[in-house]
Order: sequence, then C-alpha cells, then structure tokens
Amino acid sequence: MAGLPAPVPALTAFTLSLDAPDQMRAEAAKNAHRPLLKIKLGTPDDMHRLAAVRAGAPKARIIIDANEGWTPEIYTDLAPHLERMGVALVEQPLPAGADEMLAEIARPIPVCADESCHDRASLAAMGLLAALCVFAGLFPGLILDALAPVASQLTGAHVPAQAGQPWLTLTPVAATRSTYNGLLVAVFIALSGWLAAALVHRLASRDVRRGPAWDCGFPNIDPITQYGAGSFAQPIRRTLGTVLLRARESVDMPEPGHLRPARHEVSYEDPAWLTLYAPVARAVNAAATYANRFQFLTIRRYLSLVFASLILLLTGLTLWH
Repeated sequence: MAGLPAPVPALTAFTLSLDAPDQMRAEAAKNAHRPLLKIKLGTPDDMHRLAAVRAGAPKARIIIDANEGWTPEIYTDLAPHLERMGVALVEQPLPAGADEMLAEIARPIPVCADESCHDRASLAAMGLLAALCVFAGLFPGLILDALAPVASQLTGAHVPAQAGQPWLTLTPVAATRSTYNGLLVAVFIALSGWLAAALVHRLASRDVRRGPAWDCGFPNIDPITQYGAGSFAQPIRRTLGTVLLRARESVDMPEPGHLRPARHEVSYEDPAWLTLYAPVARAVNAAATYANRFQFLTIRRYLSLVFASLILLLTGLTLWH
C-alpha cells in the first residue's frame, strides 16, 4: 500500500554466554542451525571454549566478544587460531583505554568496538543526565512542582506545592503518605560516613598484619573476578567451609627426587544450593529456554499468538465478572 519493498528477515547473532567448555559445546550444538553465533570470551581458557563451540556448531559463522579481557600479546597469539577456526569478527578485544595498540599489531580478522565506542559528546550527555539525577534526588520538591501542571492536565488531580515546605521536614505528597527530603538524607549519609571513617581511623589498631592478598576467591583475570554472589560468599566459605559446605582437601606430595608433580585438591558442595536453589534454577532455565523461541516466530505466528492471548484474556475477564 505504501509502495515500500516487502520486509525480509534480518540476520542477528545468537549469543552463547561464558561457561565451561562442555556447557558451551552443548549450547552450540543446540543452536547449530543458527547461521551466526556470538561467543562471550575473555578468559585464559578461551581456546578451549572456542574449540568446543566450533565442534558443536561446525557450520555456523562465529563472532567473538572478548569483553576487554585480552592483552595485545594474547590477541597476537590467538589471531592465527581464530582465523583457522573461521571466526568472522572480534568485538572489543582490548580494554577501552588501550585501543591505540591495535594500530601496532596484525589484525587478520576484523575488529569492532563496544565499550570503546563513545565520544566527548556522549560522555557530556551522560554527565548531564547524571547531574540531573543527583539534582532530582536532592531537590525532589522543585522537580515535582515543575511537573505539577503536566500531572494536572493529564489526571485532573492537584499536586500540592512542594518547594514552600521547610527543608527540615518531610516533603508531603498526599495527606496519607510522605516522601523523604533528598537533601536531608544526603547530609545524613555524608555525616554518617564521615563519622564512621573517623571512628575507624581513631580506634582501629595500627599494627601491621600480613596475610594473603584478597582476590574475591578468583585469582585469575576473567569476568568471574567481578563482584558477584560467588565472590561475596568467599568469607563464609573460608570460615565455615568444613561445616556448612563439607569442604575437604587432599595433598599429594611426591617423594624427594621424584618427578611427579605435587597435587592439592579441594572439594566442597553446597547442600542449600543443591536442595533449594538448583531445582528452581534448572526449572527457570528450562522455562526461559523454551520461552526464548517466541522471539524467533514468523510474523504470522506472532500475530496468531497475540490474537490467541487477547481472546484468552477477554474470556477470563468475562468469566471473572
């Protein structure tokens, strides 16, 4: 009707999340029919993961998202293997501040930017938005007063004036409830933080204590080093591991002069996770995997699904009333 060409399917990449090589191979085999796979990498064992994905999906085109996890040396060593395995593109191989190194190393495979894709204008825009958020948090009354005419026109309700209230009182929204005074809360947080820091520096011991470097339990430079549930659980694991997690360690030390390497193994299990959370996680993952199919429906099937959902909703409302 509009004289436009008929829409055609657009090719998008299906992402495989970072996981153990066996898990990534299984996911790749499940999605081997997709023409383009995107792999999350950026760890010391990337070659094993890439080989596993290629074995699971031998015919799919592969692009890699290194998530700033490589150095120029790692990229130089991996580049021939990436080319041999048919990698079509590498996304953000180096940290955002090290882009200039790409001009000094060979790039047999195209490289694109992700975290490095910004300029001064975008940084200024983000800074302006951040400043507006801080201002709205510290002075919500002014923002509410500015939006009051819009709310009145849309809803017909009158929003009480906020700016005229004393700053040491809560800013009223309605007769039955109130909100906090942002400036007062900010001052309280600042004073509390300063007082806590002063007490720590005043009362804490200045004795030097030596101990192992704290690395959140993950010494390797990989994405799991970032703060997460596993890293925050490390103090509990170290303190109560033998009781709560049934942690056991074994040391295999060779005899003097023997060339066999020494081995130190630690095994543990989380009964709470295995009993309470693992079944729920498997169920949620299975449901999400099944529901993920809906985003790949054709237009005809998607419209049919929407129409059926609308009919079901209207039927439920009719029976309810």
